[in-house]
Amino acid sequence: MKETQIQTIVEETTIQAAVSESGRKKQGKTLLADPFLVVLNGKEKGRKYLLIGPKILIGRASRNHIQIKDPAMSADHATIEKVTEGLIIEDLGSRNGTKVNYEKVTRKQLVDCDRLRLGNTEFLVRIPSDVLQR
Repeated sequence: MKETQIQTIVEETTIQAAVSESGRKKQGKTLLADPFLVVLNGKEKGRKYLLIGPKILIGRASRNHIQIKDPAMSADHATIEKVTEGLIIEDLGSRNGTKVNYEKVTRKQLVDCDRLRLGNTEFLVRIPSDVLQR
């Protein structure tokens, strides 16, 4: 995916998040509480997953909070944990590993616009600021 396409997804996601996934609107500003992932490829391209709760499980199995039917993804692939410092992704010993910005990791803090790859599925990490200007 080209950098200009990613920028468009980031901009569209920000706008859509402000309109549809917002908590409260106040004086032209939208308050966003939860970070989310945007699928960048495959059958679920464009789908958004809100990261609600202290620990989010991601994998192929139905017991996961985010279930992705990707044969290259492990049944229990990774977790994303909300901590005081932000979001931490941790690989759960998956067969094909977890990559953040094309680098294989076992545990790493995430920042806004990081790219995740779990199996063959790519995600864009969105961590909205507390107040998003419209």
